[in-house]
Amino acid sequence: MNNVPDIQKFLRRYHERQSYVASQNVPSEGDRPVATVRDTQRATGQDPDEHVIPAPAYEYRLNTDASPSANEIRIDKNIHLIERYWDALVNQYGLDGLVTYVPFHEDPGAYGIYISQRGIRYLGHLLYNWSKVFGPASGTLPTTSPETPVQDSYLIAGSRLRNKSAAFDSLEDAFDFAYEILRRYAWFHHQTELLASYLEDAQSELCYPSYQQHYRETAAPEADLSQAVGHLYVASSRACQNAAPTELFQPLLERALRAFEPPTDELSLTASDGFEQGRRELSQRLRDEFRSTTVSAPIELSNRLPFSTNIDRAIPDQIAIYITRRESDPDDGSFANRPGVISLSNQTTYAIEESSTYEKKYNNSPELQDRLDNRVEQIRESFETQDWKGVADGPDEKRYIDVTGSVRLVVSVDEDEQSIELLDFGDRMKIPPKYGLHKSQN
Repeated sequence: MNNVPDIQKFLRRYHERQSYVASQNVPSEGDRPVATVRDTQRATGQDPDEHVIPAPAYEYRLNTDASPSANEIRIDKNIHLIERYWDALVNQYGLDGLVTYVPFHEDPGAYGIYISQRGIRYLGHLLYNWSKVFGPASGTLPTTSPETPVQDSYLIAGSRLRNKSAAFDSLEDAFDFAYEILRRYAWFHHQTELLASYLEDAQSELCYPSYQQHYRETAAPEADLSQAVGHLYVASSRACQNAAPTELFQPLLERALRAFEPPTDELSLTASDGFEQGRRELSQRLRDEFRSTTVSAPIELSNRLPFSTNIDRAIPDQIAIYITRRESDPDDGSFANRPGVISLSNQTTYAIEESSTYEKKYNNSPELQDRLDNRVEQIRESFETQDWKGVADGPDEKRYIDVTGSVRLVVSVDEDEQSIELLDFGDRMKIPPKYGLHKSQN
């Protein structure tokens, strides 16, 4: 839509609950997501999704009795990988890394909210596991101790974490909370576009396309402003609060968005009036995009943002919500393809040294040296994204990792010194238990 009369026609249809017309190319189940969605996913370092599922037809499909197929991992056993992948996306893109809003200004047929399936799954599992380690009364992550399966406020996958009770009644409830967070975030951007349209109607001039270019495109110079205000809307959402366990809404949301840095402290999740200030600032940015020096559009409209909070009543006639997925995605929500590596800007580099036991065995194992060297180099480049197993935390934390199908490498990690000692390697059924990593973890 590139003129005000088209926007006015859309607004009339919208309020008559007839946003989509038969002549438009409206996505249906199984269709490929529009280019805007796929381009955004590529821009955030992800493989683009191949088809859409309308939200009313989407199912979580949580069957924990199934077994992973080739190249898949159990999320609960590798939650540390998912956590680091999540933090890396949020660090760079906020929730835009998992959600795309296609504006009606851009494509009135495909306009709507697109949420990646892996975003729901990853956040759902993370919320479920984070709820296990938050203090029930304090609502804060515990400090590292032998009783808590966290290290420097990061989850440690293993039996200790799996055996703790979650604050959610079920994993499905955690998925409901994740879905509510993601759709509320996109809903705010939809409501912002409605505000722009009302201003355009009053001013008889377009402002949203240039606003979109400056504040909503993935590479936009000031996209963090709209991301931060969208996060603040989620923090103020009653629907999101009702979906969380009692007293854990704020700490869980803060943990989910911890890696994101808002443009100013006044727009942080803990700011008392952050949302009110943020929406006023966004409204001013919209008004600044008008070419006219005299703007008659009423500024008080910004104080009504969002104009509605009833998403369920709006879909699918006023706005459609789609879940996007890749063909290679596991059908069971308990599994995932191994997440790709998106580097964290503050990822720790660990010094690596060899124990005398490791050095001696290495020199006597020429057939394994190349495999070991490759694995150690991967650890050196990105310690936090490796598929660590059987973590035993405490003052002398140990963990192990596959070298081959039958050989395991055991290391000791000193978080204070940010160093790793290569302890030993050998038979998968013998070496890990030798260092307190039980056979059940193999």
